[in-house]
Formats: sequence, C-alpha cells, structure tokens
Amino acid sequence: MYLLPSGYCVYGPGEADGGLPGEYLSYFTSAARAQGMGNAYTSAGNNSSSIYFNPAAIAGAGFHNIEALYTPLPMDGSFSAFFYSASLNLKTAAGIGIVALQSGDAVKRNIWGEQVDKFSSSKKALYMTGAYSFGEKFGGNINTGLNLKVVRESIDNREDSGLGIDAGIKYIPSEKLSMGFALQNILSPELKLKNTAESFPLKFTGGICYDYRPYGLLLSLDAGFYDLGNSSMLRWAAGAEKTLFKYLKLRGGINYKELTAGIGLQTKDFGFSYAARYSSLGLFSAVSTSYRFGMLPTAREREVKRRERIIEQKESRFDDWKVERHKVFLKNLDEKYKLLEAEQETVQKRRKELDALVDAALSVRGGDFEKAEKQLIDILSASPDNKDANTLLSIVQEELQKDFSFNRMISAYNSGNYEIALAESEKADISHPQYENARVVGLLTSARLNILEKNYSKARQNLNKLLDFRPDNSAAKTLMKKLERLKEIEK
Repeated sequence: MYLLPSGYCVYGPGEADGGLPGEYLSYFTSAARAQGMGNAYTSAGNNSSSIYFNPAAIAGAGFHNIEALYTPLPMDGSFSAFFYSASLNLKTAAGIGIVALQSGDAVKRNIWGEQVDKFSSSKKALYMTGAYSFGEKFGGNINTGLNLKVVRESIDNREDSGLGIDAGIKYIPSEKLSMGFALQNILSPELKLKNTAESFPLKFTGGICYDYRPYGLLLSLDAGFYDLGNSSMLRWAAGAEKTLFKYLKLRGGINYKELTAGIGLQTKDFGFSYAARYSSLGLFSAVSTSYRFGMLPTAREREVKRRERIIEQKESRFDDWKVERHKVFLKNLDEKYKLLEAEQETVQKRRKELDALVDAALSVRGGDFEKAEKQLIDILSASPDNKDANTLLSIVQEELQKDFSFNRMISAYNSGNYEIALAESEKADISHPQYENARVVGLLTSARLNILEKNYSKARQNLNKLLDFRPDNSAAKTLMKKLERLKEIEK
C-alpha cells in the first residue's frame, strides 16, 4: 500500500512507486509564500516556517513568529502545517513545527474486488529546532540551526515512527545577498509499515537569494541533491517576489515538477498569502497566515542602526545628531547601573568607616596620636564629609607633638592634605637629617597650593627654587609641565 505525494491512495500488493520516502518533508512546502516562489526557499526565508527548508533561517531574527498553512488535495486529502519560532536573544532562537499529510477515505477491497472496508493514510512530522547566530564572521553574518524531527506514518491499521536530524547554515554577506545550505536526514528516519523498512534519503540543498531593492524585486534559486545509495537525484527550484504599493507581494516560480504563482499581503507584523501550483496532476492551491510579535529591544536597536546607515548615505548632516543620541542612551544606562551599584555598597562602606573610627579612637586612648592621625586621614581621603572623623582629627592634631615628624609630613602630602604637610615641613630645623627633604616637600606643597589658588607666578617661583638645588627632581618637573598646560588653557 502506498500514498502518492498528490494525495491519491493505492492499496494492494505490487511495486508501485509513490515517490521518495519522506518526500513530503523536503519538496512539499511550509508556507504559501514559499510555494508561490517555487519553493526556492533555502536562503530566502526568515520566518518560523523556514525551518522546513533550513533550520538556520530563524537565527538572529529578533522576534517571535507564528505561521499556519493549509492545502486541500484530491479525494478529501489535505496538507497542513503549523510553525512557531521564538528569539531567545539576538543570537539564539528556538522553534517548533507540525506538518501533516492526510488522505481521505479510500475503498479497501479483497482479492475478488469486493469492498470490505475503508481506510485512510496519514504522514506527520514534529520539528524541534534550535538556531544560533555567530554574528559577523568572514565578511558577513553566519547563522546555524539544527532540526530534531519525529516522524510518524500510518496506513490502514499499520503505523510506525522514527527520528531524524537536519542541519543548516545561512551566510549573509550583505543586506542584498544571502546563501543557504541545508543537509536533511543526517540521521535518517526509518519506518517499517509492512515487510520492508524504508529510510529517508540524505539530501543536500544549496540556495542563493538576491534582494534587488531599487526595484522591490527578490530573486531566489535552489538546487537539491538526493543521495540514493547507488545514484543521486537533482531537484531544482527558482522563484521571484515583486513588491507593489509597499504591502502587496506578487510571486512566481518554477521547479522540477511544477509552475507556481502567488500573491500576498504583508504588513509589519501580519501576513496573508495565497499560492497556486500547476503540474501534471492538476492545479492546487494553498493559503497561509503569519503573525510576528515580541520584537526584542536589541533587535529594534539593530533595525535602528540599519536605517541609520541608510540615512548616513543620503543625509550626512544628521550624523552628529544620531551619534549624540546613542551616547545619551548609553550614558543613561551606565548611570542607572552605577546608581544600583552605589546603593548596594553604601551599607558596607559605612560599616568599614565605623570600624576605622573605632580603631582610631583606640589609638588615641593608647596615646599613639601619629597612628590615629594616619587612620583618620585615610578615612577622610575616602569620605571628606565624615563629621566624626573631622572632629576626632582636630583633637588628635592638637595633641600631636610640636617637633617635626618626617613620616607625618610625607603621609599628609601623599594623602593630599597639603596644609598639614606644609606646616610639618616648616617645623624641621636646619640641623635635622631630613631638613633638605622637608624643604623639597615644603616647596612642592606650596606650589600645589599656589596652583589650587590659581597663583601661577608664585607656584613657578617655588618650583624654580626647588629645581635650583634639586635640578633632577621629577615631581617638580612634572608639576612645572602641568603649570604650563594650565596657563595655556586659561589663555
């Protein structure tokens, strides 16, 4: 018993040829748009139904999509399909689909030609698809995909199921050109309905699609090769789509077995298509609908960038405005992220400050005022407005010894407390071993304070004094260069 691809049924013994095993999963169709273009869809499709031809088609789409197809066949038969795809992010997508080829009731007769019953036949396949986009590679976008399909066929009271795997690649070197490559039945479903098991043949399909936008014309060409073991078989298809009045689509195609034509209405999110195909078996029609929703924010950004590139070519005066808008968006996003981080760190920061204040207070109680001063200066370098630290530092500094402390001077200078550093440097007696170093720090500190007060001439005098007896002092040279730049900026 056999089911012909057109839907006719033959029941009985013999060697009748009903076509290749699983042909309804390779050269039927999944959408009226595809059929209207002769099923040359390996590189042309990017909606959920495209996984029938190439599982890589949905990668990087950036939206969710639902499509449904129905085709009536002779003798109350039908071919129907339903597909859904979801973009998990800008690179990853998943899809699911169901394809069903159903015959009407046929008469079952015994060997004497007497009617004994009726029977029907059905072929169904469930697709589960995963797709991933590698982005810009080798001069274009590369998308990949994998189908796991569960196939089930039945005729009369016999049925069997099998598993299959398809893989695909879609390469998009430019906005106008795309190429698709699909390998079906890498893992071949094997079904046994009677005495002999049949395996679906391995099929390789390559396709190319060119979008000639100035004329609203899309051209597509496919070539498929079946591996039949001792031989191979070529199946080819070609199609075109013309856009009229923005939403109206006219389609035409031809392949190895039929002529096709179609018409469609396509808005941003909704689509309706009708297709007709004519072959030696007659004229057949198909209708399908599609709905797109849930476009990802990242996909919107990619669409904005695509449109911006077109605008840049025609209206270059808007370039600065577009770049500025993008910077504002990134800046706002970064500020919100930093605000959240700051709120999370506030409690920890406050606790560390309290611990440091306790340590400083313990140092004061133990009479180690220099250690306490260093601890308090460290606290104030991170939190200058800490009232408790400022109050305690005032008490500590009143209690500090009046003699010169080189370590206290260096600590104050390094932490930016220049007034303290200057005061400490002036305490050094000329007989002190660190007198020259104190003088160096004092002149550097004075110069820095002069710069903060914008008294640049006084700062230059202090630096020149320092360089007179320490000509190789790198800090003085660096500060002198900074002073020159400040003067140039103010001019």
